[in-house]
Amino acid sequence: MNVILQPFLMSDLYHIPDEVLWSRVTGNDEQAFAELFGRYWQAALQEAIRKTGNDADAMDCTQELFIRLWNQRHLLQVNGCFSTFLYSTLKIRIISHFRASVSRIAGSRSYRPRQAEHIGGLHKMQAKEVAWLLEAEVQRMPGRMQQIYRMSRQQFLSVQDIAGTLSLSEQTVKNQLTSALKRLRQAVAHYEDALAPLMLVAPLIMISI
Repeated sequence: MNVILQPFLMSDLYHIPDEVLWSRVTGNDEQAFAELFGRYWQAALQEAIRKTGNDADAMDCTQELFIRLWNQRHLLQVNGCFSTFLYSTLKIRIISHFRASVSRIAGSRSYRPRQAEHIGGLHKMQAKEVAWLLEAEVQRMPGRMQQIYRMSRQQFLSVQDIAGTLSLSEQTVKNQLTSALKRLRQAVAHYEDALAPLMLVAPLIMISI
């Protein structure tokens, strides 16, 4: 199927909701897929560029996204908003793309520790993946815990200031932060021997409360 190679504008389908179009895609409707592709290709590519910082990687990830959507159309279930599903799937594709790149570099026979360019690229990919893993875990936190964590690590407020703003005891704030940091450390535990990711996350999960 070559429909994913370039965007198409299906003027007779423009008024149909995304979710209805996707239901048609699961029934092998290529025109419905082309319409969804036309609606989201450019936005998905720009999001991939923002997350990867590299046009070539972004193009690869976006192509892989739409190829997967078509090839697995009978298996993928969209519950709720199609665009939310699309961007969540794109994030997964980007992480998978970076992991594959890391595996190729580490498994290459020509790999040597002194190849600084490769090592630098590996660290950048690891750092980006860690950042996404952390943010995903933060978003899964209960509302109050997430609020306290963001106030501490993103707004740089002290425990005392957070407690005063939220009308909570300082001990409650400390307990919530302790639980939040424990969750984040677990989320990136498999990076414990990687220097670059640890340098990235240290201010977020390793500095004492």
